[in-house]
Amino acid sequence: MSFDSEFDAALRKSVNYLRKVRNQSAVALGSKIIDDTPFLTGALKGSWRSSPVVPNMTLEPRLTDEAGTVPKAELAQAVQKWPDEGSLWMTNSLRYSEGVEFDGWSTQRPGGMVRVNIAGRTDFADLHTGT
Repeated sequence: MSFDSEFDAALRKSVNYLRKVRNQSAVALGSKIIDDTPFLTGALKGSWRSSPVVPNMTLEPRLTDEAGTVPKAELAQAVQKWPDEGSLWMTNSLRYSEGVEFDGWSTQRPGGMVRVNIAGRTDFADLHTGT
């Protein structure tokens, strides 16, 4: 095997590993946001939408169970389709989601669900790389 082919193989292996860490980290963070979304009827938690490249701005509420099974499954599918060049989007278009996130409208999560999970969560990549 030539140096060039060995280098190319090592590079491909590194890129695949980085993609795996990126995907695992995205699922872990997104799942935590869904878990921390207040649950009353299931509409707010169920209305998390995940999509690669462009945001899913569906306005129709979607119900889910307290575990957030439906939005977590959609998140996992979106991550699998997430191209190397592009963004992964998580949106929640329910009218009151902004008040829950920024204005303390929920006694269950007065600090919101997105900001508290992003703040200080640089450890997700560390958890998946073992450092």
